[in-house]
This record gives sequence, structure tokens and C-alpha cells, in this order.
Amino acid sequence: MLQDLLNGIASVLTWQGILFILAGITVGIIVGAIPGLTISMGMAIFVPLTFFLPPQYGIPFLIGIYKGGMYGGSIGSILIGTPGTAAAAATVLDGYQMGQQGLGRRALQASLYSAVMGDFIGTCSLVLFAPMLAAVALRFSPADFSGLIVFSFMAIATVSGGSLLKGWVSAMIGFFFVIIGPDIWSGTPRFSFGFFELAGGFNIVPLTIGLFAFSQMLIEVEKGASQMLSEQKAAASLKDKSRFGFFEIFKYYPIVIINSIQGIIIGALPAISGATATWTGYAVAKAFSKDKKKFGKGAIEGVIGPDVATNATCGGSMIPMMVFGIPGDVATAIMLGAFVAQGLRRVPSCSRRIRH
Repeated sequence: MLQDLLNGIASVLTWQGILFILAGITVGIIVGAIPGLTISMGMAIFVPLTFFLPPQYGIPFLIGIYKGGMYGGSIGSILIGTPGTAAAAATVLDGYQMGQQGLGRRALQASLYSAVMGDFIGTCSLVLFAPMLAAVALRFSPADFSGLIVFSFMAIATVSGGSLLKGWVSAMIGFFFVIIGPDIWSGTPRFSFGFFELAGGFNIVPLTIGLFAFSQMLIEVEKGASQMLSEQKAAASLKDKSRFGFFEIFKYYPIVIINSIQGIIIGALPAISGATATWTGYAVAKAFSKDKKKFGKGAIEGVIGPDVATNATCGGSMIPMMVFGIPGDVATAIMLGAFVAQGLRRVPSCSRRIRH
């Protein structure tokens, strides 16, 4: 295994390989940062390009888009209060508030270093523990999935702030939207009430844009130009004090470790994506914070927690794909198709790995 790993690293870490990795990350960040675009959309657009590239360049390019897009979603959350991806929704709560206080640079750096740590731990788990974690994921029964969903609902009690009732009402409204449309397992239509327009359910991207972007636009209009200008000047006056050093992330090691583990597990479960991990990560960050009253008002832990968890799902979601050929989400399903097009196939063996 070690020799295979070293051979893979040697084949990728050439100047051409590094160039394609950087290109993929750049494309992913741009796609992830723009509300309305999705990681899977960006990967689907660039997949045909990889058909004309050697595997050691094409596959890292796609993985770069995937992981860059997961981080890029937080940029929109922090700068404009609108998540670029559904997985960055929880980052809005504190990241945007930090931006309004002139701490946008600190929030962006914290988000970047959290993404690096979460992705690093998730990738290490993919390399070292993929067969074991995949076996655990496949043993999840409907009751276990229900328990995970209940846990996600329980997290609402942590992130709802002062009004638990409003949090539960919002959750029930969201739950109602989710159950409209075809069942993800059987395809059976649910709660369409005879309307053809509801047969496909509600798309998460328009809902996210409507929930965050439209409401933020109304807030800015209500403020007026003069108030917006004064807030921008106040933010600019604080920008020199807003650095977040890389080693500062280690001060929050309990949040990093626990959210990395839960992000990996959630990512390894098919059909459970970063949109779940971001909220459970936020709940864990709040539980470990010494000052819970700051959450929702610009707490740095409110940026670190969700971003560690969502980026850890990248490595986790690739575990069932690499071991069993079962994609963890839409993006890894596209990636699996690209793997097959590159000549990689699943060979039955004791470890059930994907080999060339």
C-alpha cells in the first residue's frame, strides 16, 4: 500500500500535475463562490476536457474543482451574506457578521485554514481507513439514517439563538419542502398534489438564493446608501487588525478534531452531504465555545466549525466511491464517471479497491 501511495504521489507531483491541480482549485473556488452555480455543475462542464488528458492530470484537476468548490462557498457567505453552496449555509451566521465588523479578512483566513485542516484529515482517513469506514457506512440501516436526521434536528436547539420556537418552525417548513417530490430511493412521487410543477420537488440552489440573497438585498435597500457607506468606512478602518494566523487554528483543536471526524462519517454515508455537516459542525463549535452568546454576532468558532466539517466530507464522500463504487453525492458520481472514462475500473478483491 505504501509503495502504491508513493508511486501515485510521484506521478502527480510534476510541474504539469501541480499546474492542473492549481487550475482545478481555481475553477472550483470561482464556481463555489458564485451563488447559483454548484460544484457538480462545474465538474460536469469540465469533465469532457479530462477525456483528452492523461489520468495523472485529469483526475487531480477534477478533484481540485471538487475541493476548491467546497471551500469557495464560504467566500460568498462571508463577503455578501449569501452562501455559494448549500454546504456553506451555516458560515453565513457568523462569517457575514465578522465581515460587517471589519473582520472579513480574519474570517476568510479562518475559513481557508479550517478548510485545509478538515480536508487534510479527511484525505488521510481516505488513504488509511477507507475499507473500514466504508464497511461501517454500508451497515447503516434506515433506522440509523433516521437517527442521523433526528440528530440534525436536535442541532437546531443549539443554532436557533434566543428563540427555540422560531428554529423549530423554520425546521418544519424546511422539512415540508424536502419531502415534496420524488423519493430518492424508490422514485415514488410525494405531495405533488397533482401539480406537474411540483413533481420534481424543490431545487436546493434556488431555495438557497431566495433565502439568503433576496433577503440580504432587501436588508441593504432598507439601510440606505448613507448607512451602507458609513458601515463600509468603519469596516475599512479595522482591516489592519483582522489577521488570522495558520497556527491560530490549533487553539481550536477540539472543534477541528471532532468536526473532522463527524464530517468524514457524514460524507461516507451515501446521499448525506455537506449540507448536513455544516449545521452539525456549527452545533459542535457552539457546544465547545467558552462564549456561546457571541454566536450569531461574529464568533470565529462559527466559521471554523462548519468549514472544517464540510471540507472533511470531501475525503469521506470519496470513501464509498473508491472502495465500493458507490458515490457519496452528485459530485462524486460525476467523478466516478470520469474515472471510468479514464480507464479505471473496480476489480473484485479482498479490499474491493479501484485499480487501473
